[in-house]
Amino acid sequence: MLELDRIKQHQKQLEQHPLLTDSHPIQTVEQLRTFMEHHVYCVWDFMCLVKGMQQKIAPSCVPWRPSEYTTNGAARLINDIVTEEESDYFEQWGYVSHFDLYIRAMEEIGANIEPVKRFIYILETEGLSAAIETAPVPSQRFMESTFGFIFSDKLHVMASAFAFGRETVIPGMYINMVNKLGITEQQAPKFYAWLNRHIQVDTDTHGPASIDLVAVSCNNNKAFYEEAQEAAHKSIQDKINFWDAVEQIIHG
Repeated sequence: MLELDRIKQHQKQLEQHPLLTDSHPIQTVEQLRTFMEHHVYCVWDFMCLVKGMQQKIAPSCVPWRPSEYTTNGAARLINDIVTEEESDYFEQWGYVSHFDLYIRAMEEIGANIEPVKRFIYILETEGLSAAIETAPVPSQRFMESTFGFIFSDKLHVMASAFAFGRETVIPGMYINMVNKLGITEQQAPKFYAWLNRHIQVDTDTHGPASIDLVAVSCNNNKAFYEEAQEAAHKSIQDKINFWDAVEQIIHG
């Protein structure tokens, strides 16, 4: 079994990061622009982690084949997560992926989206490694670690990184950000919509679903649980390291 108390203590370090507390919160539009220009790559590789799990659990293939995941609920869990992350509904903007909404939020506050547009272009024309090299260094390091989880080809590793480094830590982290952010919802409505939607779905559905995916993928295997524990801590520390680097860039 996982040592959940250790994982939760590690998550608290992330939730209490200076950028999310009274120490060095984001207080100006310029600081928010800088944060988003780095964080957008984390939003993108979040989708890669989700889709990596979906490929293992509910691959798109013809002829379709039943599997253990179509009988134990895992296929439903991951497909529900993908549906909302890839094609969520917002009353003001219709159906849109959370990544695309984040890009619109960047445009809304005047952040530079040209580097991430170039990143996507290089991804399509030259491949993943070449694209990652175009990103800011903190984002490069974060993405390389994320793809380490994906390329492990181990569902329990991907699921644990996703659950504990992303989904279950996001509500506390983003609630802190909303409470300390020096920019109003009127100044950045799309960014607030993105934040609040993640707080909502990760608290109510995606967080619990991600924990279930860890349990299903570990399947009471001691070795799997040990690898999942390691992935959880690495994923959390990766995010702490990323926030540390961005804090240094923003505040010097």
